[in-house]
Amino acid sequence: MNESVASKIVAAFKVVAFLEALTWVWLLIGMYGKWVGGNEEAVAKPGMTHGIVFMVLVVLTFAVAYVRKWDVKTIVLGLVATVAPFCSVVFEVWAQRAGKLDAPVAARVAAGDAIGG
Repeated sequence: MNESVASKIVAAFKVVAFLEALTWVWLLIGMYGKWVGGNEEAVAKPGMTHGIVFMVLVVLTFAVAYVRKWDVKTIVLGLVATVAPFCSVVFEVWAQRAGKLDAPVAARVAAGDAIGG
């Protein structure tokens, strides 16, 4: 796969992981409004929005796993992180620090990037 496309997939994953955490906040506020405030409609928009962002994040998790050649353990962690509140951001930060979002060395060499520096 073209590294430019792969990089765009990784960038989209990072953005959507952050958005998924934001929609969790909105959904939790809506749940408070529903259960404490008695407003049955308080979760309608945040719930739908969160559901859509969640599904996009799952698809992007598989896409990044493919372009960055993740092992099964990383894929499972990524998918579990999509379910637990705010863990999408925690996983994204971990994956970045662990080099799981970086291009393979062969792709960086082919692109002309300096290795190790």
